[in-house]
Amino acid sequence: MRGRIGCSGHGMSTTKPKLRIVPLLNTADLSGGPISLSAGFSIRDVTGLLTPETFGVFKRTLSEKDLERLLAWDLSVVHEFRSDLVIGPEEVTSEYMMRFVIAALRWLQPTATTDTWFVQGFVSPKGPVKVQTFSAQAGAAITVPQFASRPQHIFLEDFETRCGLANPHAFGGVSVFLPEFERIVQDMTAGRDSYIPIVMATRLSEQAYLDFDPRLRLLKRVMALEALFSSDTTYGKKALVPRVPKFIGSSTPIYAGTNAPYTVATTIDDLLTLRNKFAHGDVVPAAFLATPADPSVASTNVKSYADILREASTTMVRACMLKILQDGLINIFSDKTKMEQMF
Repeated sequence: MRGRIGCSGHGMSTTKPKLRIVPLLNTADLSGGPISLSAGFSIRDVTGLLTPETFGVFKRTLSEKDLERLLAWDLSVVHEFRSDLVIGPEEVTSEYMMRFVIAALRWLQPTATTDTWFVQGFVSPKGPVKVQTFSAQAGAAITVPQFASRPQHIFLEDFETRCGLANPHAFGGVSVFLPEFERIVQDMTAGRDSYIPIVMATRLSEQAYLDFDPRLRLLKRVMALEALFSSDTTYGKKALVPRVPKFIGSSTPIYAGTNAPYTVATTIDDLLTLRNKFAHGDVVPAAFLATPADPSVASTNVKSYADILREASTTMVRACMLKILQDGLINIFSDKTKMEQMF
């Protein structure tokens, strides 16, 4: 493996060094050494770290194909932490942190990486990693303690897949978000909801990528925007139509780098109209279906203006979440009174 993962002792401590590893998908090769992201996270090549012996008694549960895929992991997100022999709070924290990290990677650059294809185990100076729990494929945890396991396949929108392979160095931008993620996860594991708008928006954004139904993907992304910009007194179109354009810029293009005419200002009202149709069990308005997508962005799955609106929801959620993180606005968006004072 390129870039040594430490396993130095901590005196008489009963804790052991552990790793949680998630392979990066549709990502280009890493030039140079590992990228340190802080808080124990890094992006590194784990080639050779996993061996058949890594999986111990669990090896017999693996098909030959599943084992081959696991052993082929190379560029990955790695979280190093310490814990004792059991699976406890440290593992819960690692799992939550990894979910936020993967979500942020996806906001920085489209990636089909999934946090539920993972290996977690002990680091040994004399041999391979010894697993406690892992998933043979996305969402298929072998051992029970991996909580909230869910089947997962990432459905990227067409304009996201056209971005090609992600540049791993661009993922380094997540490092500045990690202190905020640590603060949120500490709050969550303590049973508090101090940052619930951010948590809900993140979860809804990620859940949208799991759904094969394009209507539900749009619905969940608009719900993510509502978690950020709505309150008990101002919600729906009254909240999002003025607030989202003001926050990320009304002229922000839906398809950056193209000549497509769609912007946040020109799509937000129609996006909310379509959201309401889906939420109320209605169908896509005929006018949306009859209006073809601009040729510069049309594709097999983007044929009509309704498809444009689905992709617009992705652009808006990504732009909002990145601005909140990059501008240090988590506290403001976690307090509805402070959030509304911005507008």
